[in-house]
Amino acid sequence: MNTMIRESKVVERWPMDGAGSGLSLLGEWYGCGARRALLEDAAHLRRLCLFAAESAGLRIMAHLFHQLSPSGVAGTILLAESHLAIHTWPDERSATLDVFVGTRSRNNRAKARAIYSFLRDGLMPDKENFLQVARGGIAIAGLAPR
Repeated sequence: MNTMIRESKVVERWPMDGAGSGLSLLGEWYGCGARRALLEDAAHLRRLCLFAAESAGLRIMAHLFHQLSPSGVAGTILLAESHLAIHTWPDERSATLDVFVGTRSRNNRAKARAIYSFLRDGLMPDKENFLQVARGGIAIAGLAPR
């Protein structure tokens, strides 16, 4: 008889509520109506993403955008405040976006939302899955007894 073993982890809030260290905005966009070049050309998408980050007032430390084969782009921007990552599938007219900003030294939430909105407006999706996650403040305290 094959028995499944489960482990439960006890999770507690630390530091205290309201002292989180960041914000993640995750988006999946479908039916993007933007020019195909934004979805399939690394140089075009890089310019749009860099402009979005600069316009939001975030400091760009480095960036790398890779042309995928047969089509699509995987790109990331390292921000002083954290990162932006984007992936596109031109044949499906879809993209995914992950924007994370730290909020310990200053509240960058509005800047993260500005980047997200700017890129969503630029890629013009018909449908969107969106998830906002407050980061930090959760720590593993230990394992529950079996």
